[in-house]
Amino acid sequence: MMSPQEQFATKLKLIEYRLEMINERKNIHFVSFKRIKRWNMIIKSMVNVLNTVSVTSIAITFSGHQFTLIIGAVSNSLSAIISAALSAIGLDEKTYSHQTSYLQLHDLYEKLIADLLVERLTGEVLDKILKELNSHLGIILDNCEPVSIQQPLEEIMLISQ
Repeated sequence: MMSPQEQFATKLKLIEYRLEMINERKNIHFVSFKRIKRWNMIIKSMVNVLNTVSVTSIAITFSGHQFTLIIGAVSNSLSAIISAALSAIGLDEKTYSHQTSYLQLHDLYEKLIADLLVERLTGEVLDKILKELNSHLGIILDNCEPVSIQQPLEEIMLISQ
C-alpha cells in the first residue's frame, strides 16, 4: 500500500505526463494543420491558374486559333481532375480538424496549467484535476484526426505502475 505522500507524488507524475502528452499532440496537430493548409492553398492556386488558362484559351479560340482550343481543353481537364482529387482527399476537412484539435488541446493545456498554479494542491484536488483531464482528453481525442506519436517504453511502464 502506498503512503499518502507516494500517492500524491504519483498523481503529480501522472498529471505531468499527461501535460507533456497534450503538449506533444498539440504541437503535432499544429504542424499538420500548417502543412496541410499550405498544400491545400498550393493545389487550389494551381486549379485557379488552370481555370484562368482554360477560359482565356477559349476566349482566344474565337479569333480562329485551333491550338488555343487544345490548350483550353487540356487545362480545363487538368483542373477538373485536380479538383476531384482534392475533394476526394478532403484536405479542407483535414485542415479544419487539425486546427480544431490543436485549439482544443491548447485550451485544455492552458486550463490545466492554470488549475495547477491557482489551486492549493491536495490529493482530492489532484483527483478532481485528473478526472476532468481524462474526461476532456477523451472527448478531444475521440474527435480528432489520428496522429503518430512515438512513446518510449519506459514512459508507458512508468504510467502503468
